[in-house]
Amino acid sequence: MDAISFVLGVKSSQLRSSQLRELIYRDRSDDTEDNNNGRPGASKNARATPSNEADPRKTWVMAVYQKNDGTEVKFIRSVNMAGVSEYKINGKVILYADYDKALQEINILVKARNFLVFQGDVETIASQSPKDLTKLIEQISGSLELKQEYERLQEEQERAAENSTFNFHRKKSINAEIKQYQEQKEEAERFETLQEEKADLLVNYLVWKLFHIERNITTTENAIDSKAETLRTTQNELNTLEDALATAKKNQAVAQRDTYRKERSIAKREKALSDLHPEALSLDEKVAHVAKKIKSIQANGTLVRETYTVQAKSVAQQEAELAQLEKAATKFEQEAKVQEEARGVTLSQEDLAVYSSKKEEVALRTVAETQQLSQLKRNIKAEREENSRLKAVVSELEAKRSRLSEQEQNLLDHQKKVESHIAHVLQDQAKAQHELSNLNNERSRIEKTETELNEKLTNVLNQLMEVKLDQRESEKEQRLKETVSALKRIFPGVRGRVSDLCKPTQRKYDLAISVILGRHVDAIIVDREKTAIECIQLLREQRSGHATFLPLDTLVVKPVNDRLRSLVKGARLAIDVVQYDENLERAIQYVCGNALVCDTMEVAKHICYGLGQQVKAVAMDGTVFHKSGLITGGQGGVGSNTKRWEERVVDELKRHRDLLLTQLNELSKTKKRGVPEESLRSELAGIESKLAFSREDLSATKRKLNGVREEIKIVETELAEKNPKVDETSKALAAHDAEIAKVEAIVARIEDEIFAPLCRKVGVANIREYEEQKLKRSQELSEKRARFETLLSKMRNQLSFETTQMNETKERLSRLETKLTTEMATLDEYGGQRDDIQNKQTLIREDIERLKEELASAQEVFQTRTDEVNQCKKQIARVYKQIDALQKDIGVKESLVEKLDSERSSIFRRCRLEQIELPMEKGSLDDVSLDDVEGLRPQVLNENDMDIDTESGVPTSSSHSRRSQEWKITVDFSDLDEEQRQVLPSSSSSYSQSTGTAGLDLHRLSLSQSQSATQHPPSSSQIGSSSQAEQLHPQAEAGTMEQMENEFLDRLRALADEIERLAPNMKAIERLDGVEARLKQTDKEFNAARKSARTVKEQFGAVKQERYDRFQKAFTHISEKIDEIYKSLTRSTAFPLGGTAYLSLEDTEEPYLDGIRYHAMPPLKRFRDMDQLSGGEKTMAALALLFAIHSFRPSPFFVLDEVDAALDNMNVARIGQYLQDHASAELQFIVISLKSSLYERGQGLVGIYRDQGVNSSRTLTLALDQFDE
Repeated sequence: MDAISFVLGVKSSQLRSSQLRELIYRDRSDDTEDNNNGRPGASKNARATPSNEADPRKTWVMAVYQKNDGTEVKFIRSVNMAGVSEYKINGKVILYADYDKALQEINILVKARNFLVFQGDVETIASQSPKDLTKLIEQISGSLELKQEYERLQEEQERAAENSTFNFHRKKSINAEIKQYQEQKEEAERFETLQEEKADLLVNYLVWKLFHIERNITTTENAIDSKAETLRTTQNELNTLEDALATAKKNQAVAQRDTYRKERSIAKREKALSDLHPEALSLDEKVAHVAKKIKSIQANGTLVRETYTVQAKSVAQQEAELAQLEKAATKFEQEAKVQEEARGVTLSQEDLAVYSSKKEEVALRTVAETQQLSQLKRNIKAEREENSRLKAVVSELEAKRSRLSEQEQNLLDHQKKVESHIAHVLQDQAKAQHELSNLNNERSRIEKTETELNEKLTNVLNQLMEVKLDQRESEKEQRLKETVSALKRIFPGVRGRVSDLCKPTQRKYDLAISVILGRHVDAIIVDREKTAIECIQLLREQRSGHATFLPLDTLVVKPVNDRLRSLVKGARLAIDVVQYDENLERAIQYVCGNALVCDTMEVAKHICYGLGQQVKAVAMDGTVFHKSGLITGGQGGVGSNTKRWEERVVDELKRHRDLLLTQLNELSKTKKRGVPEESLRSELAGIESKLAFSREDLSATKRKLNGVREEIKIVETELAEKNPKVDETSKALAAHDAEIAKVEAIVARIEDEIFAPLCRKVGVANIREYEEQKLKRSQELSEKRARFETLLSKMRNQLSFETTQMNETKERLSRLETKLTTEMATLDEYGGQRDDIQNKQTLIREDIERLKEELASAQEVFQTRTDEVNQCKKQIARVYKQIDALQKDIGVKESLVEKLDSERSSIFRRCRLEQIELPMEKGSLDDVSLDDVEGLRPQVLNENDMDIDTESGVPTSSSHSRRSQEWKITVDFSDLDEEQRQVLPSSSSSYSQSTGTAGLDLHRLSLSQSQSATQHPPSSSQIGSSSQAEQLHPQAEAGTMEQMENEFLDRLRALADEIERLAPNMKAIERLDGVEARLKQTDKEFNAARKSARTVKEQFGAVKQERYDRFQKAFTHISEKIDEIYKSLTRSTAFPLGGTAYLSLEDTEEPYLDGIRYHAMPPLKRFRDMDQLSGGEKTMAALALLFAIHSFRPSPFFVLDEVDAALDNMNVARIGQYLQDHASAELQFIVISLKSSLYERGQGLVGIYRDQGVNSSRTLTLALDQFDE
């Protein structure tokens, strides 16, 4: 192996010597035998030892490669004592690169070592890492040659990309610097422009704002007049509808009484129909049961009739065969008689006399032989008769076994049919039982669900009854809710009622918290004092009642006494048992104060009287212990307040009740009657009857089958006993026949001698020929007669058995037909009874249908009357809502006019203060008064002065106390474009959602926190009528007020911010030229770097693709071959498919950068890692991989060094078979092995041994192809 590796250029590190000079062999006789060319025996082969290589100070190895055309190429590698190698091809010294190239041309890859496998390399290959396997495939594919170029170009690409990026960022930085100087230049030019643009835009914005205020004031005042007129018309309509409702109710009562009478009649007839239902159900069940029995009988009858038909056909066939056989026997007897008379040689009287004398002479000369022959014939006759008898018995037994086997097969076929029928019946039974079980389960589920729903419904109804949640809310409570809802729509600062914004943490605290809240339970929490004043003003204007308001910004709240939290067990602060938003804490603390909630009256009494604490304590039952020491309350008088938290679950309880009623209604519709269940029970009874009959038939068949099988066993036992005896007698007959033949030969010789003259005269070969003619014909006739008698006996017995079976089947068929007739009569009887009941049911149903039609007509009349009543009620309710909405809408609009007028005056005053010039048609801003006319300042609220009472009333068309004021100045709106004039109001908020422009600093334009009231005219939902929005805004082409307002503010804010940011730099122009020159130089460098990066990238891509193509080509080939090779190496008769092996890439994009996993699964073994396989399994897997790799770049020879060391004999044989199958003229396998089962398959053997005389190795060769396998 070292020599082969050495001559083919393998490195010394892969040989058994670390240095090449250690490979030089130094024999002890070298000092005295210089003429031996440096190596023992080297001179014996002139071709193997060129003269110029005979130097004891160096060693060499020559490999001779013979091409297909017969020419030879000699590869020689030598090494001297200095460890320097020399390479030659055909005696010419060349470089190693040329040497390696020549080897590669014949597919010998030195680096990949695709031509040999060292001892121990197999196990190393099997356990190598994925990276090592990748490297191996890179070597065999040639992609490894591109690795250095790949890495070099990759590094150059990264450097070029970094250089290009650096220049790009440098260019970008200079561009940014130029842009900065350009912007600074533009800043100075834009500064004055922006100042002018800001002033013009501000004037345009204020003019636009005043224009829409004027228009909205006019439009709203017109709407108020229109609403007042609509209100009077609606009140007249209400009076007319109330009269129509009274008439409709009378007609409804008459129709209802007629409907009740019809329903009672239908109920009576349905009861009569229900009484007939059980009887009809019973008859249906009986009819179904009898019908299923008839069906079962008919099915069984079909099976029995088919059996009878087959048996009758068999009996007729056997009778015909018996008749033919009897006829053939008679004919045989007649023909034998005629042939006996016609055949044979006849002797004359003279010849007969000679024959007799000769016979006597023979008898005298063969006395002893005749006696011996007679004795032998007597003995053999008895044995032949015994042998014939035994053969007859065996033949009869075999015929009987054949009949019994046929009968067994018939019974098996019948058994299969019956079992198949039983299986189908069992399936029908299981299906019916499953359906019946499902019906029972469904009925149980429905009953259980119905019970649960009824229990839940009872519970819900009880709760509704307890808290009386089914009663209508009072008119006052409803009006209060609507008032709060309207205030929340108009004023975003309105948070809601105290009772809606907080609730007790547990239901048990409801009563106590209601008592503590007291008069504040309906108080309305707002964000600011100003919002409260505006709400009070609106309520007064609309005459909507009175309310208490709690402004969060001005409430005076006493701090909570933390000591009270741990004062007594069973007492807790009221504010601690209430849930609320933390933003409302100030208001909740105000209404709760330091009040305590006590579990019992005793705890409250102990706190107030025992501990002397001056606090308000409330027990769970509502009893109050005041600070002054008085005790009030209890359950009475506070029930209405406790309902406030119960009211929150009203809607939920009602929805739950309606849902339960709907579910119960659905259950009543889906509940099935008992008819399907009874029908299934009847069907099950029929199936069980059919099943019992089939099982009885199956049992009888099995009994017959067992009997037949017992007979077959008996027959086979007798055959087992008789057959040896037949063989024994046959052997004895053969022995006796041999003795008789010897004696008869002696007698025949004497007879031939004595009868020779007579035989010549008669014309026979010998006298025995004459005698045997008559004897042979007699024996043949006897044998044929015996065969006819045997066949006739056998067929008569079989016919008798088949006839008996047919008669039994016929009796069964007769019984089934009788039973079928009886059941058909029963079915007719039940059918008649069922028809009578069905006729009665039909008559009743017709009556019910007629009554239902009458009821439907009555119900239609009643429904019509009810619809008339409901329609009147709906119209009245609609009119009431319209009146209420109109009254509220008029109040809202009057308040709105006042707000718009106030905002207009605020804008005028602010423009005068800020000296903003507005375009005027009449007057000037100097006419505007600067006095504060915003109204009365609100007062600070405390615990004792929060209630404001107003009287409710209905506004009329003459109450225009909030109409706009007349002004002495008129603004010129001619500069506004059409889009600004036609904008629509925003629908997302109301007028009072902002504080107007009165609080704006128009000079600084801090407009980010304010919006004008003019941008939010009331939406249709706030006004109360959708048509009002159409009256106020007939045009719909422009954007909303809110959008236009935001556009103005955004533009003004942007201008103001930009002006503040501008700081002109006058030196920017001077510096701009120098930076532009730097930019040109940087741009050149950037383009050069980018071009270089593109070039390197293209080169790298080409090398990368070439490396990938080489590697992928090798991997694809090896991956496709490895499973095929592994299967052939692991295939056996027990496992004809063999094992499975495959390769998988860890990186599919650049596979050579990562590992390749090799998996092998021996036959009938699960997937496992390679290191978990046994030694032999690893070796087979490694060899499969080696052979697959070798198949990609096959070298002309493959050297294997003891690769079978870890294999058992079976695997060694498989390896040998594989090598034998794949060896050819193009591929030689050179195997070093110690196992005969492998090397005996080779074409030739080479043995190596040590020659002690010359202290060297010798070789022995043996050609095995000269021997037969």
